[in-house]
Formats: sequence, structure tokens, C-alpha cells
Amino acid sequence: MNVYLLTAALLAGVLLYYFLFAGKKKSRTVLYFGLIIGVFTFFIYRVDKSCFGASTPIELKLTNKTEQRLKIYTITFWDDVNRQTQSATIYHAELSANETSAFWFENDSSNFWLVAKDSRNQIVYLNKVLDNGTSLFYEIPRMSTVIKDGNVNLASKLTRSTDKSLAFERVMLWINTALVCLICVLFFYHKV
Repeated sequence: MNVYLLTAALLAGVLLYYFLFAGKKKSRTVLYFGLIIGVFTFFIYRVDKSCFGASTPIELKLTNKTEQRLKIYTITFWDDVNRQTQSATIYHAELSANETSAFWFENDSSNFWLVAKDSRNQIVYLNKVLDNGTSLFYEIPRMSTVIKDGNVNLASKLTRSTDKSLAFERVMLWINTALVCLICVLFFYHKV
């Protein structure tokens, strides 16, 4: 279960309890509990976006030489214990035309894919990187041709799934923010 969905449910439960079951003398303790959950949610969001695990951190410097704004992803692959291939897709950012940026991501193996999508969500760049260095530099050329094959289809499917997950995460973060703001208002205007 998504942690943001769980915390939104807990915050809604705190508000429900406060309004329905706390009685005439509404307790600030319930609101303290809600504020703690809210702070925990924002802390998890920040930590989740900036943590490295036991993998090797890779610094990737990328220059967008095209005339369009591109969304940048990396897809890493590894074999698990059962010899099945697993993957992780990471959205990094949008790069404007002729912009250079640096990204960090984790990689357990020596291969990953570097993917760039345009505003129509079409893959305009796919590079299968086999370099095992920890600091890499690549340029997305002005005119790149992507051969439509199984790799492009797989990359498209994985990046689409990541886009949906990120959209859901943003919505849940805004819902959590609204609930925490409501709890703060109730906390400060609570009559003791």
C-alpha cells in the first residue's frame, strides 16, 4: 500500500474522530496525533526522494541538444535470486532545449537505459548504456532516430507506469497537505 494513501486515510480518520467522537470538550490530543502523522508524511516524502540504498550511486550528466523539452528517465535492470530480470524506472526531471543537468540514481548492474520522452510522450532517445563508471556524460543529439523495436515498447510501458505512479503520488501529497492544513487550523483555533 502506498504510504501517502495510508497517511491520508489516517489523517481523515483523525478529523472524523475529532468531529464525531470527541464529544463537546474536543481533545487537542487527537490533533497532536494528526500533526505528527502529517510531519511524518512530509519527512517520508523528502527521505524517499533523496536516499541511496546498497546500490552504487551513478552520477549522470546529460545535455539536451534538441529544440524541445524532454522528460528524462533511467531504467536499470538486474537479475534476482531466481534468475529473473527485474527493472526499476526512475524519472529524473524535464530538460529544456540546450540545457545540461546532473542526476544521481542507483544501479546494481553494469547496464541501464537512458530514455528521453517529448511532450507527446513519444520516446525520442533510447541509449543502452553498458558502462560501469560512476560518473557519466551523455548528449541527446539534435536529430536522433529511435528504431521502433521491443526495447522501445518495453521502455514506453515502463515509463508510462512510472508517470502514472508519480501522478498518483502528487495527488496524494496535495491531499495530505490539505488535511494537515485543516488539522493545523483546528489546532490553533481549538477552544481549550
